[in-house]
Amino acid sequence: MSVSIPRPDYDLKNAVTPNRLRSLWRLATGFHSTFIAATLALGFLAAVAKTATYLLLRRYIDDVLGVPDMAAAVPLIALAFVGLALLEGGFTFLSAATAPTPKAPSTGCATTCTTTSSACPSPTTTRRPPAS
Repeated sequence: MSVSIPRPDYDLKNAVTPNRLRSLWRLATGFHSTFIAATLALGFLAAVAKTATYLLLRRYIDDVLGVPDMAAAVPLIALAFVGLALLEGGFTFLSAATAPTPKAPSTGCATTCTTTSSACPSPTTTRRPPAS
């Protein structure tokens, strides 16, 4: 699912500055909140989930593996791994879903005209005879 937000007409000449970060911020006009949300979801929350996965793996190797009564802890560790994987995947999905998608510029009508009139909606429209 992608969210398409109509972007107002924007002159790119106003965005170019010697400071690249300022130029990027100006290019993201209208998308600041979605950009920040996507960055937080992917850059911070997914990274925390990945770090927790490695810490859980360390705990499993150091404290659970090789212990005589590890049968009780293995299902809990496995469930925690699955939960962290779902959490990380959810944040990655959230980041992709909230990231703004650039809208392609309109190039005119590309539909096929099926009317018999001489006026088609645009010059790029092709004529096709009506179906009998």
